[in-house]
Amino acid sequence: MAKVQLEKMMRVQESLFFLASKLKKELSVEEKRELLKQHLFHDEKPFWLEEMESCLSPLQGLSLFSLLATGQGERVLGPLPTSEKAKLISLLDALGEVEQFYAPLGGIVGYHETILRLLHQRKHPGSVNTLPKALRKSLFTRAENRFSKLLGYKQIRFRAPPFIDLSHPEDPLYKCAMIWAIEHLDEMAEIYTAGGAADRLDLRDEKNGEYLPAALLPFCGKTLLEYLIADLQAKEYVHYKIFGRQIVTPLSIMTSPEKENHTRLLAFCDEKSWFGRCRENFRLFVQPLVPAVDEEGQWGMQASCQPLLKPGGHGVIWRLAAQEGVFDWLKSRGKRKALVRQINNILPGVDGGLFAFTGIGCQRDLKMGFASCSRFVRTSEGINVLLEKKSGGKTSYCLTSIEYCDLDLYGLEDERASLWNPYSKYPANTNILFIDLEAVLRAVETSPFPGLLINAKKMKVVGKEGELEEKEMVRLESTMQNIADAFTSAEIPTEVYLTYNLRHKTISPIKRAAQGGALFETPEGCLYDLLKNGRHLLTEFCAFSVPELPSEEDFLKKRVPFLFFYHPALGPLYSMIAQKIQKGSLSLGSQLLLQIADLYLENLSLDGALQIKTEALMGHYDEEGLLHYSERTGKCFLKNVRIVNAGTNSSFGRGAWKRESPAELCEIILEEGAEFFAEDVTLKGPFCIGVPKNVKLTVEQRADGTLNWKEEPLFESTWNYRYTRDGENITVHLDQKKRADPRSARLCGV
Repeated sequence: MAKVQLEKMMRVQESLFFLASKLKKELSVEEKRELLKQHLFHDEKPFWLEEMESCLSPLQGLSLFSLLATGQGERVLGPLPTSEKAKLISLLDALGEVEQFYAPLGGIVGYHETILRLLHQRKHPGSVNTLPKALRKSLFTRAENRFSKLLGYKQIRFRAPPFIDLSHPEDPLYKCAMIWAIEHLDEMAEIYTAGGAADRLDLRDEKNGEYLPAALLPFCGKTLLEYLIADLQAKEYVHYKIFGRQIVTPLSIMTSPEKENHTRLLAFCDEKSWFGRCRENFRLFVQPLVPAVDEEGQWGMQASCQPLLKPGGHGVIWRLAAQEGVFDWLKSRGKRKALVRQINNILPGVDGGLFAFTGIGCQRDLKMGFASCSRFVRTSEGINVLLEKKSGGKTSYCLTSIEYCDLDLYGLEDERASLWNPYSKYPANTNILFIDLEAVLRAVETSPFPGLLINAKKMKVVGKEGELEEKEMVRLESTMQNIADAFTSAEIPTEVYLTYNLRHKTISPIKRAAQGGALFETPEGCLYDLLKNGRHLLTEFCAFSVPELPSEEDFLKKRVPFLFFYHPALGPLYSMIAQKIQKGSLSLGSQLLLQIADLYLENLSLDGALQIKTEALMGHYDEEGLLHYSERTGKCFLKNVRIVNAGTNSSFGRGAWKRESPAELCEIILEEGAEFFAEDVTLKGPFCIGVPKNVKLTVEQRADGTLNWKEEPLFESTWNYRYTRDGENITVHLDQKKRADPRSARLCGV
């Protein structure tokens, strides 16, 4: 009996499959409407539909007929009084975007049919073999999803992929790739995915309680978007300091309508004056929202005429970017390659990992690259694999990714690399990608929706009793990393590469609020990894004494032993920062916050909180608000300085990423061209030291312990950092210039 029901269900899907197959063809909107009318109504249409259709545009009418063809019309539309026509129009406009974007699948009909098929595969992974051969062939081997296509191969093997090891910064290969990336930075663009719903973060505006997108999460004093922009500008600044030429990298960001993501990001960028980069250097493009369905294939509803619509996964980025002209825009600006990042992972900007990763792709002129790292067994992370396919006596390979929710579907055993190794034999897919723009644009033509899958998540929908309830829902998602499936070759791939770096320097995504004691994918977990990296930098490179971090298991329950944050333009390479910060100590609970690039710090003793910041971090801003990399920065020189105040951090690990203001703070604020100099000085208690534009402020300690403050006007900087490329190393030189006339100095108070 179960087999009969299964066959009946699959024949319903078969009907939709063949209808979608017809709708995929190059037909006009009118031709698709007529095709759907014939499918739906053999005789005349209902009178209400005749009247309604006359009020609709051609695309709205097509969307309505497509909705009816899926069998979801009554559920979605319900009893539709004339007064709710505005609701209907709004709904059909939203569905029109789905209809157009998923045209290669057959529009809304193809979208719904694909979900039904994938739901069936998820519930009955072996049932395909019990169906009649003709039905099995029509439904699966010709289907548009990756799993179905692979069923056509006689033998499939998944192997641990070959990789390039970037976990040793002293390795000549690492250094060579890094230098190449810095030198050829003008070939690169950057693309960010920032359209996720971030439902699990439950992120809200503190003022009005409205939901916020993940990109605007205020994490340790900055939004996630600001972290990525800072990484980008730090790379440009290194290039400027070595080659004396400013590059402004074009940046594309995929947003979504979810939680007003697109509108809010536009407003935020405008508020930040586009980070001094000019509006013309940005392209924001919006991904469509798609219907979410339950396990029975019924669309989830929020109200009458309001189906639950969610972003359709980051894999839509390629087709969307092609449609919106983003690839053409980047190529018109002379860019050949691009780095792709997700907004919720701010970690990979530390040290030189991103430089080395993109340098390999540029130097070897490759089509695509994955940045990878270790992965614990049975964690909810995708994996990178080498896929071997055999058919008809021929073997082909591709380097690709599989989502964690599909591991069972492919029969993959998530096991350790060895008995003594806690990590999986398959490295983690981090969604940090290198792409060749032209190669990916061509791949989109044959693979518009790479890696189609469904992923179940709890969402709030209207239940049978009319009340909102939490229910497991799925939506059709596409994965951006699976565009690599288009680059299949007869040998182990040489045009697609994978790098391996330390996990705590590669990925720590912020996806959900902390629950229980787990740090995985939480803001607290990201903070822990940042502090781990910061401590490694200070102790191993800068000869600092820094308190120990507690274990991950104890981090949420104990007070954070120190806080250390810095702008990546201070380096970003650890080896560069070590030439600017030398020796010192942080007492338990101390906070060292550095928003500055031109800093010399030697033998600092910090017992409390110290913040050094400048708006002129990498140069100066012109009258139009554009940033020009230059020597007109805020500079700070501290040698043998002791800071003591009551600003020690008392936060526990849980929530410490919100970074509350310390009770007392020694704050040094430098305007454009300002300098602060302190040597052999102790600063006790709270201080707010503001140094005006083009002024040098020096503090000296008298024999009786009091402080003497001295101001001098500056006509040019008294010192500057000069970067030179020394073979495969970058050396930072502190060049001191003629000092200002001391006769112009005057006493001042702080």
